[in-house]
Amino acid sequence: MKIVLWGGTIEGRKLAEYLSGTDADVTVCVATGYGKDLLPEASNIHAHAGRLDAEEMAALLEEVKPDLGIDATHPYATNVSENIRKACAEKQVPYIRVKRNEAELSEDGENIVIVSDTEEAVRFLEDTEGVIFLTTGSKELKTFTQLSNFEERLIARVLSSAEVVQMCKDLGFPGRHIIAAQGPFGEEINYAMLKEYGASWMVTKNTGDAGGFQAKWDAAIRAGVKIVVIGRPAEEAEECVSLEEMIRKLEDEYHLVNDEAKQKADSTDAGDKRIVSLVGIGPGSKELMTGEAVKTIEESDLLIGAQRMLESYPINKPFYKAYLKDEIAAYIDEHPEYRKIAILLSGDIGYFSGAKGLSDVLGNKENIELKYIPGIASPIYFMDRLGISWDDCSFTSVHGQQVNLIEMIRTQKKVCTLLGSKTDVSDICEKLQKMGLANVKVTVGSRFSYPDETIISGTPEDFIGKEITSLSVALFENSDPVVKVGGFGVPDEEFIRGKVPMTKEEVRAVSISKLRLHKDSVVYDVGAGTGSVTIEMAGYCTDGKVYAIETNEEAVDLIRQNAEKFGVDNVEIVPGMAPECMTDLPAPTHVFLGGTKGNLKEIVELVRAKNPDARFVMNVITPESLSQALEFGGEIVQMQISRGRKAGKYHLMNAENPIYVITF
Repeated sequence: MKIVLWGGTIEGRKLAEYLSGTDADVTVCVATGYGKDLLPEASNIHAHAGRLDAEEMAALLEEVKPDLGIDATHPYATNVSENIRKACAEKQVPYIRVKRNEAELSEDGENIVIVSDTEEAVRFLEDTEGVIFLTTGSKELKTFTQLSNFEERLIARVLSSAEVVQMCKDLGFPGRHIIAAQGPFGEEINYAMLKEYGASWMVTKNTGDAGGFQAKWDAAIRAGVKIVVIGRPAEEAEECVSLEEMIRKLEDEYHLVNDEAKQKADSTDAGDKRIVSLVGIGPGSKELMTGEAVKTIEESDLLIGAQRMLESYPINKPFYKAYLKDEIAAYIDEHPEYRKIAILLSGDIGYFSGAKGLSDVLGNKENIELKYIPGIASPIYFMDRLGISWDDCSFTSVHGQQVNLIEMIRTQKKVCTLLGSKTDVSDICEKLQKMGLANVKVTVGSRFSYPDETIISGTPEDFIGKEITSLSVALFENSDPVVKVGGFGVPDEEFIRGKVPMTKEEVRAVSISKLRLHKDSVVYDVGAGTGSVTIEMAGYCTDGKVYAIETNEEAVDLIRQNAEKFGVDNVEIVPGMAPECMTDLPAPTHVFLGGTKGNLKEIVELVRAKNPDARFVMNVITPESLSQALEFGGEIVQMQISRGRKAGKYHLMNAENPIYVITF
């Protein structure tokens, strides 16, 4: 049987791969030499590179005389599809259109706008402001140049060919506004590009997962970028099938079975386990992979990973670009023909790795056996390159998680952390400078194991305002770490004071003890005053956060000064009246009530709506406040503190006001 397959897309390549294992004679038409290079090498696959018009398509069909024409071109290539349809009709060749699945969309005012075509997108964007990030390819670029100030507003991401780049330049695009690269791109790369260019808008097409649509969508939402989606042109439903339906047609109707793929699928159905290996590829280059990692990759049928991971080990075998655990699991489920799968992960699989999430979603599948292949973690490589021992170093990551890094640096000699954005080092060093840690030595490394590997050192001041390549590693060395705050008992005189009332040392100790905090507690300090309770709780909850809620402007300033003095970075000051200013805060695990301004009931109701199990500790001094607090039940402790003062050769005890500590 003879087939002409129009491809150049992911669907086209997958069909070519499937057909390469059958006895069909297949001519695959692609537009470029690059598309030709991506096709499988097989004796029954014949590639035709170059764009064809309607007459040339008809001539090709006349020459080949195929039994079937399959149109797997891009979903937006309407002219090409129409020419293929007409050529097949003219030469009486059965025609089937393979349609890519598209994402379901709903318009959301100005944030998500759906338009019918490029012209409508241009008309809409004319009345907007800000940088526009185009991900629609090069064919429509000329239409977008109708926008006012397009040279300043448009960033064009196009294929990495000299012809396309020259076309962009001829249209008037400045060099910095041209991104020439081969997609599809993952969410992280999309997000980084949007942030790098300060985009306000992204223009995309609904190309489905195969075209990287979801990754673009997720990155735009995360970056706060508004989206213009150009809708798909309508197609004749009776001619269209999905990729999966096309493969079933080839099997059932045309009796073209890829024996190897079927054998793998049959063995999977029979209960044989598929091997999925989570492979730590180390810092990046192949030279730093373990022998076991290299062997696992070479013996696998399929590689899965983010683009950077796949680029680390280029190999001529099927691959799938993805890093989200659910997306990877779904792809593995949908492709039972792959028996040995290697999922490539940076560094070591046990150190802030996606391996944990993948293990959770894949580990309970009966037909999958998970294997764990370790690699070299980037921080370990970094420390070894510096010649610094790491047995007394604390390791962490600020990439995508809340960490009280300043507290770690302030109280420890060595702290090594993964970074997540270009400004992380600058932001950290600015806080170090502000909190009296200007003498800490800072060393930052990036692009480990690549020719452009960089390691630089300096003081915090040297890094303020500097951007460092994202996904770098930083080492902070403090030659004079201080004794950790927390554990209760900071003397009153250590706090910066004003005319604002302050919870005294002994009362703080009992109140915080009654809260029963954990390292990762999320705490509200309502009526925070000078911030004395806030500071001690923040020192205890090193992996958590304390929200200091205060309406007095002088007190707000004192809290800020004390937080800087004691170097606690996990304090967020919330100016305003409770409970109104607490509405958008995350749910607390614990609440200290130092002053409620008569709003106790409303504050408790709001907190319990967020977390019914939150633990409260309240300080009151008047019988009226005590009566109100008792409505919530719990434990009451009455404290009478007396302080001694010298009177000649004797000591007299001066009594402080009695105070009630209520826990509920």
